[in-house]
Amino acid sequence: MIINIEHLPDRCEDINSKSVNFTLGGMAYNVYNILNLLNVPSILGSGIGEGRFANIVNDMLIDKGYKPIGKILNKDNGICICLVDGSKDRSFISYHGAEYLFDPNWFKDINLNDINMVYVSGLEIEDKDGTKIIEFLEKNNFKVFFAPGPRIKYISINLLNRIYKLRPIIHLNEEEILTISNSNNLNESLKLLHNKTNNIIIVTLGANGSILYDGNKIYEASSKKDIEVVDTIGAGDNHAGACLAGLYYNLEYENILKIANQIGANIVGHLGASANIKDVEGIKLQ
Repeated sequence: MIINIEHLPDRCEDINSKSVNFTLGGMAYNVYNILNLLNVPSILGSGIGEGRFANIVNDMLIDKGYKPIGKILNKDNGICICLVDGSKDRSFISYHGAEYLFDPNWFKDINLNDINMVYVSGLEIEDKDGTKIIEFLEKNNFKVFFAPGPRIKYISINLLNRIYKLRPIIHLNEEEILTISNSNNLNESLKLLHNKTNNIIIVTLGANGSILYDGNKIYEASSKKDIEVVDTIGAGDNHAGACLAGLYYNLEYENILKIANQIGANIVGHLGASANIKDVEGIKLQ
């Protein structure tokens, strides 16, 4: 639920919103959606529950032609209330539901050897089934693309270390990498994190574009400067999905960043977290 307001309310203050909109969202869904738009074969390895919100989500997914592989009985889906203030920044109030649960049996009819890479959100790792997800990744020795997300400091060190041992590609923003590395210096943070993962690290820098570090070199790409920001919801998720697509098609690192920056800029130019066909017009990965 996206609510546009002039400012965040003070305690006991009553304010009116300018608009309210319902959209599909969530880190995993946003990545899955952009992968589909970029013609990357993918599976939405998430569950859908039973109840009021689950019915809304299910109807929206059907309209998109999408279907998650999991089913959660006797539990409704959750909701994220996104407050977009006059600065166009967003604040989230989340209630976690069925979409944060995980069952490895969802994949029993899938040939896991066909899976090229698995995208994992830190929000799910933080939640109560996070250990189940990590055990599934460890057991199957997947290549992992990990997006810790804004609540990175709430993921236990033990779980983070288990993820690091999987040598994941990590995608995060500047604030998140400084938090995860306990450093105030971006270059130092890149080296510290790479020492733990031995894989590439992608960092979004907002209006300043993004960078990729491979342990030897920092690759950079700028972002569009003339974008009128509507809201920033989902920009990082879609950037991550575009990076995944670029890696799938074996593009050079600088080209991956340029494409991801373009898509991220398109996302902030319209309401909501999810990409649409116009956001990827003219983008060719093959």
